Amino acid sequence: MLIDPSYELATDYRAVVTALRDGIERFATGTYVVWYPLLQRRESVELPEKLRRAVDADWLDIALQVKAPSPDGLGLHGSGLFIVNPPWKYSEQMRGIMPWLARVLAQDGAAGFRLDAHET
Repeated sequence: MLIDPSYELATDYRAVVTALRDGIERFATGTYVVWYPLLQRRESVELPEKLRRAVDADWLDIALQVKAPSPDGLGLHGSGLFIVNPPWKYSEQMRGIMPWLARVLAQDGAAGFRLDAHET
């Protein structure tokens, strides 16, 4: 299941965590993918940790930053995917792909990526 809210309202951030919990409660072995923006907004910064705490399953959190955050605090500087029950060896594949992707999509010297996983 792909979860991709607008994130235009602060309530969208809470709603995505609720929707993820609800989906996992109904179908614990499903694969869930939550897209999230990298913004300087507090809700955006806190979302990955809230998603991690909401899940009692394997997860993979990948974020790609393509440029430095804007000095005025506005605008998207990257995006992330939080994947619950990722496919087998997916984190290994992404560890190989992300350095190349960050390099190719870089808009300035602040580009990079983060990849965190909880795999049992």
